[in-house]
Amino acid sequence: MTIPTTSSFNSINGLQGNIQFKKLQYTHERTLNQQNNAHELEMQQKQFEHEDKQKAQDLGTLGRYFGGGEHSSRNITAVICLVLIVGAALVSGVIYWQTQDKSLIASIWNKVIPLIALSLGYIFGKK
Repeated sequence: MTIPTTSSFNSINGLQGNIQFKKLQYTHERTLNQQNNAHELEMQQKQFEHEDKQKAQDLGTLGRYFGGGEHSSRNITAVICLVLIVGAALVSGVIYWQTQDKSLIASIWNKVIPLIALSLGYIFGKK
């Protein structure tokens, strides 16, 4: 067994100090990375909120419901088709349950079906 000398104690203390320094340096770098990531995330969120507000201003009130640009006319036409179908079905149901007048129901659908077909042709037709 060898007896430790002063120089070996100094080298052990130096290694421990070096390890503590490396741990401190790692912790510092990790903290800086976390702060940078948090800052980048905050900037991305602010950018998204800004773009969202800008898009809402560009679209306007009706644009929020029907979309903007090239899709708005098709979306409006699709809503009109749905309103015609639901409206005609409700009116037909009320007429059938109250008067059972099938000729009136047929005349309603004879007027609504061409409008629906025209709208569907517009939606799915070529540009």
